[in-house]
Amino acid sequence: MTQKKSLLSILIPTYNYPAGVERILSKLSREYSTDIEIIVSDDSSDDKVRDICSFYKDAFHSFIYKRNNPSLGAVNNWNSLLDKAQGDYCLLLHHDEFPLSANFIGKVTDTLSVNTAIDVLIMDCVLVDINTGFSRKHAPSWFRNLSAKYFPEYLFRRNIIGPVSTLIVRRSVFPRFNEKLQWLVDVELYVRLFTQGITIKTAANIQIGSAPDKNHSITASLGNEVFRIKQRELEYLRDLYGDTFWIKKFNWKNPVRLLLYLIESLLWLNFKVFRYAKSFYRYIFNIKKPA
Repeated sequence: MTQKKSLLSILIPTYNYPAGVERILSKLSREYSTDIEIIVSDDSSDDKVRDICSFYKDAFHSFIYKRNNPSLGAVNNWNSLLDKAQGDYCLLLHHDEFPLSANFIGKVTDTLSVNTAIDVLIMDCVLVDINTGFSRKHAPSWFRNLSAKYFPEYLFRRNIIGPVSTLIVRRSVFPRFNEKLQWLVDVELYVRLFTQGITIKTAANIQIGSAPDKNHSITASLGNEVFRIKQRELEYLRDLYGDTFWIKKFNWKNPVRLLLYLIESLLWLNFKVFRYAKSFYRYIFNIKKPA
């Protein structure tokens, strides 16, 4: 008997962060579904993630654990998971992100089953401080949707999409990550993805929590080299994409461009202040949003 093909492949790359993997699997295991497969690709230097996967694997219809020896490195690990996926859609769920919505799998599979033309589903991204419980939206859904559909190259300026874990992408259109990049690897993939002429839908009712751990993130691994790496990668992207507006070298002698950058920066600053203030108000007074 031929096994039913999965609707969704949930792909979990990890490196020495068993607590993050356990948080993901614990939440996902609350919903049994024959529509999903779980694949964990482990770059860890010990067996802690393997042990957690052994504990949870029977809670899922399809579960694959792969230990990489030697380790692949972050970007290669992501691409290896895309190669292994068999589902119609893929969700690359980093070990410091996790499903935040109740009935997460049900909401995702229902949305994909009803809207069969969807190529990319953009879920809400909520930044969470695990220690305090303080949370805030990364960016409004309408702004993320607008950028993805109409001006994806703006993402070179501001990554308003957030981590790739907030996207569910049809496997047939999911590009490979550019292994020459580290800091801008996600936004460069977004630009290639969103300029394919694909069907994009936002789902504000489906949320992914993002709780970067200072010891287990790409930012932490790059340390004080972030600025230098970003500048080097911008040079690479200028060669790759041409001297487009949002990655063009800044020229103080161009008053039009200077004015546009100034307006954009002020608008973004006002937006950030407003979002922080609103989230902090809700946090202080324990105001819950409607489910």
